[in-house]
Amino acid sequence: MKLQIIPQPKEFVGKTTDGQYKALVYPAQIKCIVKEWDKATAAFQIYSNKVHNIDLIEGTKGIELIKDASLTSGSYKIDCDKNIKLTASDIEGIQLGFSTLLQIMEKSDGGMMIPDVTISDYSESSYRGLLVDLARKWHPYEYLFDYVDLCYLYKINRLQLHFTDDQSYTLPCNTYPLLPTEDRHYTKDQISQLVEYANARGVILVPELEVPGHSAKFLSAYPEIFGNNGIICAEEKVFEALDKMYGELCDMFPYSPYIHIGGDEAAISNWDNCKGCTAYMNDNNIKSIDDLYTNFVVRVTNIIFKHGRTPIVWEGFSKHGNDKISKDVIVIGWESYYQHPKDLLESGFQVINASWKPLHCYPKYNVVSCRNT
Repeated sequence: MKLQIIPQPKEFVGKTTDGQYKALVYPAQIKCIVKEWDKATAAFQIYSNKVHNIDLIEGTKGIELIKDASLTSGSYKIDCDKNIKLTASDIEGIQLGFSTLLQIMEKSDGGMMIPDVTISDYSESSYRGLLVDLARKWHPYEYLFDYVDLCYLYKINRLQLHFTDDQSYTLPCNTYPLLPTEDRHYTKDQISQLVEYANARGVILVPELEVPGHSAKFLSAYPEIFGNNGIICAEEKVFEALDKMYGELCDMFPYSPYIHIGGDEAAISNWDNCKGCTAYMNDNNIKSIDDLYTNFVVRVTNIIFKHGRTPIVWEGFSKHGNDKISKDVIVIGWESYYQHPKDLLESGFQVINASWKPLHCYPKYNVVSCRNT
């Protein structure tokens, strides 16, 4: 058998002949005695059948799941003897091990076979992300499950869903029912099914509701609240509305520790012509539009904190606002236009590297990922 695993494990040991590993054959059975791994095991059984037509049943002579607290979080081992032993200390490790097994196992007359190798692996990056833009390009509902499957297979543990933009508002919204785009939004039942599907597979969904730019649907549906000058206004009534909307979003994504608020490419110069923004600046002693933008980011990220989640923003604010925004906010560095990731890191932010340009990691800083989304 050949051994092809993406991404390649940190360590695998086995003898080859002409590039081929010896094939080991086992009954199509799996044993799990760790209660908190039951949902992950059931998902793996579904994939085994779907990908390889291997119908894994409960038994002791195939794959055995072993919990070993001495292993570091997120790591796993696979070794073969009388059965296939998949060992991990936690659910993250077991999910990564399942992904590897799914890539190396094959169906055989006797049940299933895998290469005669020993594998030890872990992920170097805690945040390994894929972004899907659902607002600019409508994706039929069933496609979303395919993206979760893709993440599962290739050990991507964060799936960011860009739900709102100028082209459409694809989320359901009971709070402001005119927001969802007709024939181009998902229902709460659909979101709930997707959430449970992803959770069983160890894929954390990161919903993005973009403000204050990319917000044409807000402005056309409720101009009396959000304004009509090409960007969501910075006013007290807006923050009250966003509090309700993000609260509803958090309810829809109960397993998501992160909520992405967007925060980039905002035409903040339009706020100069907004009477409501001018009044808000006067009431809060805000001197410039740049300071107003920083204040907007602070207000919205504080809403996310209030709802018990961690906010994520695009790198869209200038360096002079770094000291005002909470360092518990995670920043995705993607364009290096508003400021360089090094400036964000030196200011104390956690940074996710999602640049299409070469970016060096800075080991002494807190970079939570060095993979493109």
